[in-house]
Amino acid sequence: MTSTNMFIALLFSTSVVSTVTAQMNLTPFGKATQGPKFGIKGKPENAIHPPISNKYNEDICTKSWTDLSSMPAWWMFEFSTGMAYVTDIMIYYRENYGIRMSGFQLYVTNTSTIPPADDYLCYEDHYSSRPPFPNTTQKIPCNRLGQYVIYYDSKGSDEGTHVDEAIVELCYVAINGCPKTFWGNTCEMTCPKSCIEQHCFPENGSCILGGCSDEHCLNRNCDRDSAICYDGCKENRTGPFCNKYNIAFNSSILLHSNVNKQTSLVSDGNMTSCVTTQGSEIWLQVDIKEISIVTDIYLNIRGCPPAYYSPLCTKMCPVNCKGPCDLVTGTCKYGCSSGWIGDTCNIDADCVINPEHSIVVCSPKIYEKPMILDFSPKKGIIAGGTTVSVRGVDIGFEGQNRYNISVCDNEICIECSACQNTFNSAFISFKTGKSGKPRNITLLHMVIDDLTVITHTDMFLYLPDPKFDVSNESQKTLQSGGPFSIFGEGFGIVGNVTVRGMGEICYIKTDTYAVCEIPSRKQNESYNQTLFVHFDGAIFHITIEYVEDPTFEHFKTVLEYDKESTIQIKGQHILTVARREDYSVHIGLDGKCIITNIAMTFITCLPPKSVPRTYNTDENTVGVTVEVMKIMAYIGDLQYTEYYNNFSLIIGLTTGLVACVIIAIFAILIFRRYKRRAVTKCKMEMSKGKKGKLTKPRNVRLLPMNV
Repeated sequence: MTSTNMFIALLFSTSVVSTVTAQMNLTPFGKATQGPKFGIKGKPENAIHPPISNKYNEDICTKSWTDLSSMPAWWMFEFSTGMAYVTDIMIYYRENYGIRMSGFQLYVTNTSTIPPADDYLCYEDHYSSRPPFPNTTQKIPCNRLGQYVIYYDSKGSDEGTHVDEAIVELCYVAINGCPKTFWGNTCEMTCPKSCIEQHCFPENGSCILGGCSDEHCLNRNCDRDSAICYDGCKENRTGPFCNKYNIAFNSSILLHSNVNKQTSLVSDGNMTSCVTTQGSEIWLQVDIKEISIVTDIYLNIRGCPPAYYSPLCTKMCPVNCKGPCDLVTGTCKYGCSSGWIGDTCNIDADCVINPEHSIVVCSPKIYEKPMILDFSPKKGIIAGGTTVSVRGVDIGFEGQNRYNISVCDNEICIECSACQNTFNSAFISFKTGKSGKPRNITLLHMVIDDLTVITHTDMFLYLPDPKFDVSNESQKTLQSGGPFSIFGEGFGIVGNVTVRGMGEICYIKTDTYAVCEIPSRKQNESYNQTLFVHFDGAIFHITIEYVEDPTFEHFKTVLEYDKESTIQIKGQHILTVARREDYSVHIGLDGKCIITNIAMTFITCLPPKSVPRTYNTDENTVGVTVEVMKIMAYIGDLQYTEYYNNFSLIIGLTTGLVACVIIAIFAILIFRRYKRRAVTKCKMEMSKGKKGKLTKPRNVRLLPMNV
């Protein structure tokens, strides 16, 4: 085989569009291999180092091949962090050789077996010996968990004059994602413990294998195994998983003939604050103020707050219980956390219990030498508070006095705070301390267990704190809450933005713009409140003025709809804070009413002409609901009817028929008149012709006479 027939280029079609934002490139954390044959040049690690280009050179690109058409060629990358979730893979193949990529396969696997199992297939190119061939630059979405990424070619290529066996030549590969249990643009945030195996999606931290979704849980507290929100639900939510709409929220409550302010605790979704009452018969009345369809009624009668037991709820459940404990005995009903055994999960899993003598024998733990491999991000703000994730080997520790962490330059060492609940043998997290001025940190110093000290030399930059636009220090919002915007500069280097005491997470949109959620105003709270927003360690305060929520009038009766006209929804305070784009009018289950006009006291919109889906027994009757920010307001029912259309059709047909008859009559009259005139004219011409014939002089011939 000559050098000209020993290549097969890697290509992915540019029509493939990734659906997620690329996360951190993980190729610095691992090693690359290839096979079955390769030379001194064209090394496998060339693909994970710049330049980022398709230009081929064996000093900067890989090269592996096979001499047999029945054998595959491959390139493999192994993560040193263990399992990682791959969101997408960017590949630059040798330019102008797309034909050699035809039919390639891409795998994300748990093993290094060649050929890989089909279960791990991420992408497969359709093989063709004719154009169009794959693009030599491609971004392939994968969204798979694994320890190995394999580019695999078993097809070879037919280039007309000769046939190539399989050849792989990659000039650059970026594998984007995060190590398992981490998420974020730089994988700096740990996945929620509520996720099964603490495994979450790198883009937004949502659970992949299941677990509880804490989006609507009060204080974002939920049990990973049962998925129950054990503190209760946020406003307007209810149920064990807070996945249902609470129509009793803000309703009138009558409890055992007792009306007072405390009865609102019955329907507010908060299970940490309850109403107590006594009596041989206890009843509860809830006035939801309008006719509604009730699908479920959820009652929660609490015995003890979370993590407590005993008759007076004064004893704490064992710390290693997996889920809640028995309210009477305190035993761990749902088993133990990893590494613990026993009824109360207080025995190390490495221990052995002798049942005859009730003796517990434990084997000493053997720790390997810990080592720091890397940390990220590499920059933070002067005010500190930046969450830094450290990747290493055997850096986990289960003792009491653990993790005294500091970062140092040639002047001082700045003490940092370890983030509890973020430790395992490969990753830990900490928050940076306050610097006082910009610095170039060069050393990470970490005391693991008072005996083990490890250091790591790398660069961390303390950069200026973000600046805020003081013109947006005061904003208005609805009593039900909603988003508010913060403008400034330098937001891009901030890791986390939160509202103090509210548990609300903010989102950095650009380097100059962030959005937070304002919580709803609670009863007896002031209409003017000051919120403290933390940009890592920097604090920005904003004054919030709560204003009246928009209210809407119900339809007096079922509103008939002719499929042509607009409908009008009346209300108050419609545009006090909310804007037109904040409003949506829902028709039925899947219909939208297009807003044509909106003012402070009304909304005009055009419903869909076809009847949307509905839960009503009458398929032509659908509900109308207005949604604005956190408010969902049911307005009434809309009935689609054919009456007006049929009436209009009848009128139109009748009018058309009458017009046709009139036109026909006029046509007949005109025709008759024309005919009469034609006949008269004809007779006159005939009469004139006859008369002329009779009066025409004759030619008389005179004959000579003999005398």
